[in-house]
Amino acid sequence: MTEATAIASFRRVSPAILASARMAMANDIPDTSKSEISLLLKKAAPILGIDGTTYHVLDILLGLSRGDDWKGAGRPIVAISNAKLAEYTLRSERTVTRCLRRIVEAGIASYRDSPTGRRFVYRDNDGMVASGFGLDFTPARVRLAEIRESVDNYQRELKATQDARRAVTRFSRAIIDACEAFPEKADSWRSAAQAIIETVAVRAEQASELRITSHRGS
Repeated sequence: MTEATAIASFRRVSPAILASARMAMANDIPDTSKSEISLLLKKAAPILGIDGTTYHVLDILLGLSRGDDWKGAGRPIVAISNAKLAEYTLRSERTVTRCLRRIVEAGIASYRDSPTGRRFVYRDNDGMVASGFGLDFTPARVRLAEIRESVDNYQRELKATQDARRAVTRFSRAIIDACEAFPEKADSWRSAAQAIIETVAVRAEQASELRITSHRGS
């Protein structure tokens, strides 16, 4: 299916929505699997600003997509009404509409609106989408490598932050132990540690400074 993505005239179009529409028109797109993209987007949700009900809606949409549509010339288009999504999520249709907009503006799906506003998918004898209207997840395929890299970077940064937080706790404990062992220096070491915590914003730098202070007492 090579038809251009149509955005209904009633939609308030933003640059992000237009960018998603352009990606949905791409032809040379990488293959993935439904399970891979679902797991990847779950990990990417904090980066994309998707949480709460929006994530619930996204999870439903991905679950309704067909596995074969994520490969080759397939188009992962999901056709489900806002009313049905509202029923599944126990939210209002207005809330669902906002959630869909967030998903589109996050750059992982695009609106593919029919002239009547209905959402449906027609398939040919081979099961390929011949004509479809709904939410098109082709942008997620287009951005597969980019999203994967963003997730890897995010997880590395998250691990570094967690390691630094644990180091701060460890070195702080070491300073407390040193103060108990050498009470004559306790005030000086406590003041130095408190100054580091209050003035050094970056957790890794806090850990480094506290390590130096704790080694003075060892």
